[in-house]
Amino acid sequence: MAARFALVALGGELATEAGITKWQKGEAYNAAKIVFLQWMDGREGAGQSDAENAVRQVRAFLEKHGASAFQNVAYPDEKIINRAGFVKKNETTDETEYLILPEAFRRDVCKGLDYRFVARILNERGFLDAQDTKTLSKNCYLSKEIGRHRVYVIRDMLTENENEKSANAANV
Repeated sequence: MAARFALVALGGELATEAGITKWQKGEAYNAAKIVFLQWMDGREGAGQSDAENAVRQVRAFLEKHGASAFQNVAYPDEKIINRAGFVKKNETTDETEYLILPEAFRRDVCKGLDYRFVARILNERGFLDAQDTKTLSKNCYLSKEIGRHRVYVIRDMLTENENEKSANAANV
């Protein structure tokens, strides 16, 4: 959001320089800064809710598209329209893993959010199986057609965790 406010400030300053406004130099910058700071004050504690919203959005994507957007690695001939990635069983943990292709993760799963922030939050909470600490992705074999590819590996416990919370709340 800071970048968006900065863009507004820059636009205002350029308009002032071009004589489009009757503002003084620096006025657009100062106005954008004041509004940005007010916006930040109104978001006290919002960082935590942003993280919760990010987790919820990823969970919702997996719940909504789990069967339709992920090709099972065990069935390489399976045709998936609008594929977001692959799904497989982790042989060690017997847990389902969603191997999400980078562009699908950025554009679809994290739509409207900073995908780097989402990946960091998922990793911090143990929902992401990352091999590369910089990109938080993992190099995995996907299929004959694709071969090895960097993907975001989301652990199924992301969806199980929410189901456990719901069950616990119902039992209280």
